[in-house]
Parts: sequence; C-alpha cells; structure tokens
Amino acid sequence: MFLTIGFSVVPILSCDKIEKKLDELAETCVYIQSTTEDPHSIDLVTMTKLLNRKYSAAGFFHINQRLLPQLFSGLMTYLIVILQFNVAVFKKYLKNDLEKIPPPTP
Repeated sequence: MFLTIGFSVVPILSCDKIEKKLDELAETCVYIQSTTEDPHSIDLVTMTKLLNRKYSAAGFFHINQRLLPQLFSGLMTYLIVILQFNVAVFKKYLKNDLEKIPPPTP
C-alpha cells in the first residue's frame, strides 16, 4: 500500500513542477514581448497563453501539490474506518467467546 502511495506522489510532484515551469515560461515570454519590438514575440506570448498549464484527472480535480494533503486525508479516513470496523468485529467475537466459558465454581 505504501509503495502505491509512493508511486502516486512522484507523478503529482512532477505535474506540479511542470505547471510552475510553464508559468515561468509564460512570464518570460511576456517580459520578452514587453522589452523588445520583435513581431515574433507577440506570437510567442499568444502560444504560451494557449498552452494548457493545468494537469487534471479527466477534469475532476487538478493534479498539483494541493492534491497531496487531500490524498493523505482520504487515506487516513479510510484507515480509521477500517480500524473501527475491525475493533467492532473483534469485540463481537470476544463477547461470544466469553459467553462460552463456564463460570468458575467455588
């Protein structure tokens, strides 16, 4: 299970890093366009604005660093529910076993 989490963290951090680098590229292109009079710089700014800088999972949620706390929160909630379920089942079996033990005779 922890190996699966590790394999989930790496792509999330990679998507976040790519998103930040593309934002830096867009800022650099805007700077180049504002400092030079090159007609190609306008095309460069337009191209960077058309880039999709956000990664998402089929449009349901964005994949970036903000996803990690949500992932761990969901995992902890799942583990707590499983733990509570196992404790309830253990208590049931323990109660049944204690009822089968005859009382001590004085």
